[in-house]
Amino acid sequence: MALHKDTKAQLSVYLWFLQVFVVLASISYLIWICLTPKYPIYTITSVNIPLSHGSNSTLHHQRVAPNTSIILLLQISNPNQGLGIYCDDIHLALHYNDSVIGNKSLQGFYEGYGENISLRVPVNPSHKFWFWRGTTSSINVRVSLKNRIKFKYKIFRTVTKHHQIDVEASLPIGLNGKILGNLNINLQNSVKARPTRKGN
Repeated sequence: MALHKDTKAQLSVYLWFLQVFVVLASISYLIWICLTPKYPIYTITSVNIPLSHGSNSTLHHQRVAPNTSIILLLQISNPNQGLGIYCDDIHLALHYNDSVIGNKSLQGFYEGYGENISLRVPVNPSHKFWFWRGTTSSINVRVSLKNRIKFKYKIFRTVTKHHQIDVEASLPIGLNGKILGNLNINLQNSVKARPTRKGN
């Protein structure tokens, strides 16, 4: 009987250690999930390339007023629930026919946990673009975006080192000067480096 009791006692101790291990492992996993930085999501939600003033039904005869801007609506989403993001100045460029047709810089900002920020971005394209625009009914404009960010940890109150963001996407533009299909288009990361909590 004593041997049987000793076996049950040992089994109870093993089960207790197993339960503690499972609880600690679960907590560690949840902390890791919450504190693993996720890069911001950059999305073009709308594009407006103005049609010409006084144009007829054909693009070949369109005339565009000087200083007419292409308007982009850019949404920046922070998918992290426990990390804020410090964004340096954002540098955005539009490309068409392998040429840069316009640039725009946006002032940096801080984006809190789980926030979405929408920015209206006017870009003044080169005159050459309007000539190209008048020779086709639909076009593909490539948008590229460069940005440096830091993550701020909610729990540890620490800030990571700078990390470079380099994203881009192709925007299919229809005859009406808007994105074909009215789709939201995510800019895809071409550079991703895993940040650390050390340093500034």
